[in-house]
Amino acid sequence: MRKPISVLLGLLVGCVDPDVPAPSPDDGKEDAAPVEYFTVLSMQRDCIGVTCQEAMVSAVNRTLTTCPGGAQLQACLVHAIDWSETAFEETEIERITSRWLPYAPAAGNLRPLIVRGRLVKSALVVAEAWVAFEPETSVIGADRGIAVLMRYGSDDPTACDTDPRNQTWCPVEETKLNSTRRGSRLRLQPSATSDATEVANVAGLLRDGEQLIIVGAETDSVSRRVDAAYGQVPPGGFE
Repeated sequence: MRKPISVLLGLLVGCVDPDVPAPSPDDGKEDAAPVEYFTVLSMQRDCIGVTCQEAMVSAVNRTLTTCPGGAQLQACLVHAIDWSETAFEETEIERITSRWLPYAPAAGNLRPLIVRGRLVKSALVVAEAWVAFEPETSVIGADRGIAVLMRYGSDDPTACDTDPRNQTWCPVEETKLNSTRRGSRLRLQPSATSDATEVANVAGLLRDGEQLIIVGAETDSVSRRVDAAYGQVPPGGFE
């Protein structure tokens, strides 16, 4: 039997007027928050390590990306990926790029790399790298809902549970990437690209203190579908 979950439903945006609805992370609107998160696809075949330079970069959850020089396009071409602000050794950069940085013209259903960083002149300066748990399936796009940074939202370490219908109930808090919009959910649902076991594993990682980037649409006021899950590469790289 599913354990009872006690959690405050509603949107978490600090101190708000309870009579004025807070903006939903899924309302499709963009706000003036700084753009920090980008998807990255390589423009070089067999791209490995610091030799990976040219890439197509798009701002996550934004219709257009402001490119170096000021043009607003769906994606920007950069001529350098700068890893100098990370703590990654060159071998770790090679591992990230060879495994998680798809070649754009042949990407197909591959999931792109997500980075937190900034565009400077003709370069993408990387501060964090986020990699897909299952990079060989699905892709981030308008049909896949939004991308949110998700964390566990309860002091009770036993609040996550899977019911007999394979529904995963887990109180979580989320922040839409490149936005100030925040919310809370009680249920994570599988999709065509994730099964109930994978979603339960995602809930377990959140319960254990991991923050994850989840890509997927809101299915109702308390639920989010999990189309893709991303974990942050540790500052010193993988063990």
